[in-house]
Amino acid sequence: YHLYPQRVETLYDQYTRQAYLLREVKAAQSIMIDETSTRKGHNYITTFWDANSKQLLDIRTGRSSQVIQKYVEELEQEGQRPKETIEQIVSDMSPAFIKGITEQLPQAQITFDRFHIVQLIYRHADKILRKGGSYADEVRQQIKALDRVWEQQNSEQAAAYLCFWIDRMEELFDLPKITKSIRRYFDGIVQFATNR
Repeated sequence: YHLYPQRVETLYDQYTRQAYLLREVKAAQSIMIDETSTRKGHNYITTFWDANSKQLLDIRTGRSSQVIQKYVEELEQEGQRPKETIEQIVSDMSPAFIKGITEQLPQAQITFDRFHIVQLIYRHADKILRKGGSYADEVRQQIKALDRVWEQQNSEQAAAYLCFWIDRMEELFDLPKITKSIRRYFDGIVQFATNR
C-alpha cells in the first residue's frame, strides 16, 4: 500500500481521538481499572472499563491516585453521581489506585483481580521456584491450590478457604512475604467471590 508508518499512526490517532471525544461519559456500577505502558519506558495510561459490558469508559494519562480523582471529577461535571453509582472496583494492588479509590469512592468495594494476586505470589516465590527440586514442586503445588479460593460460592467460604491456605503456607514453608501480602490484600481477594 506504500503507506509510511507515521501516516498510519497519524490516522489511527485521529480516529481514536474522535471516538474518545464522542464517547458517552457514564458511571458504571462495576468498574475495572488497569494501567499499561504506552511505550517502552515509564509512560503510563490508566484505563477504566465497565466490568459488566466490557466497554471502555475512559483513558487517562498516568497511574496515580490523581487519575482516579480526575475521572470522578469529570463524571460529576457531566452530571453523573459516581459516589452513589459505583459499587465495585476491580483493580491491581497498586497503592496509588487503592489510595485514589478509598479517597474518591469510599463506598466502593475493592476487588483485587486473580491475575495480579497470582503474579505477586510468584514474584515472592521466584528464587525458590527457579532452584527447582521437590521443595519448589511443593511450593508450586500449594500456590496452585490458591485457585480454589476463586471457586468458592460466597465470601464466607472464600474467607475460610483463604485462612486455611495461609495457615497451610505458614506451616509448610518459610515464605513470609507471600502470607504477609495475602493478609494485606485479604478483603479484596475475598471480595471476588461476592462479586462474580
